[in-house]
Amino acid sequence: MAEYGVAGKTLKVDLDVRNLLMDYGASGAALCFNCGNCTAVCPLSENGAPFPRSMVRFVQLGSRQDILHSPEPWLCYFCNECSATCPRDAKPGNTMAAARKYQIRSATIGPVADMLVTKKWGIALLLAVTSLFYFAGLYYVGALKLPTQLLFQAFVPEEVMHIAGMVAGIFAVAVMGIAILRVLYWISRGRQSRYITISKKISAAIRSLPLVITEVVAQRRMSKCETGRPRWIGHMMTMWGFIGLFVTSGLIYMINPNLTNYPYSFTNPIQILANVSAAVLITGMCLILLDRRNHRATTQDHDYFDWVFFYTIFAAGITGLVVEAFRFSGLLMPTFIAYSIHIINVLFLIAFAPFSKFAHVGIRPFVIWYSKYAGLV
Repeated sequence: MAEYGVAGKTLKVDLDVRNLLMDYGASGAALCFNCGNCTAVCPLSENGAPFPRSMVRFVQLGSRQDILHSPEPWLCYFCNECSATCPRDAKPGNTMAAARKYQIRSATIGPVADMLVTKKWGIALLLAVTSLFYFAGLYYVGALKLPTQLLFQAFVPEEVMHIAGMVAGIFAVAVMGIAILRVLYWISRGRQSRYITISKKISAAIRSLPLVITEVVAQRRMSKCETGRPRWIGHMMTMWGFIGLFVTSGLIYMINPNLTNYPYSFTNPIQILANVSAAVLITGMCLILLDRRNHRATTQDHDYFDWVFFYTIFAAGITGLVVEAFRFSGLLMPTFIAYSIHIINVLFLIAFAPFSKFAHVGIRPFVIWYSKYAGLV
């Protein structure tokens, strides 16, 4: 440990934290000479907030406390205007992304997060465990065989679906819920509300809700990033496509928990919603992929962690549509194989959610709410 006196206070620096953040993608921070250009060009650096400049400095010093107590990583949408104009090619956008990963890592199960974020074999191991869990469930109920009819409950009995979904869902919700509470606690310790009385705090908390709603529904702050506009459109389509699929799954579970006569016909309203949602999700992912492959690829790095998350969501939509196509054609074996891949992919996505960019869905709205409540945005 080393100590630095900064602005009248002593910072305890953990070099292990700094090195871990470098592994998370903040290696460019070492090139920064603190010119402030990134803060000047950032359309989201409001009320004189010195981000991403301040976060780059915290990473350079390895100041764990300041990184965890900062809401700025969640106020950044990685549009990368800062990286595109950085005179040192320090890629401050990557540093902000690394700080988010570090907060997720610290708020969840650290060793598991380290394995999934920094080790390629960690992703492979999680996928293998998910696949083993799926096939073990089929074997346990005696369903590890090719069915003789095109009914999904003949492919995967409802008890396997319910148990697998509940185990994965409870794990993901529990880890995500704890992460949200821990991140909010850390930020509240570092950035307290400017309001003193209880009544003013309650009033400020209520007034902050509309901003959260607009962020969830339309991601208004992200739309301010001019170079990120194509990504914003793709992001919106992906989000709403996924919400549509989530609603579809919920409706099926509530209306038809035993999956009787499932899958539904193509004219069934629930099936129409599912197919339209999958098409919207795939279109949004294609737009994001196109944006990554074009002009932004020169300024923004995406490690395998980001690509795994991207392709996992992409695969969820693609395999769902492939299952529909095979089912429509009456092909038994291809439908069974595609459906198994789809289920394994979805289970993997649920288990991976608290450690991936899906954590943004849970953590970011709460941080934005607190930041508005505390007068930070």
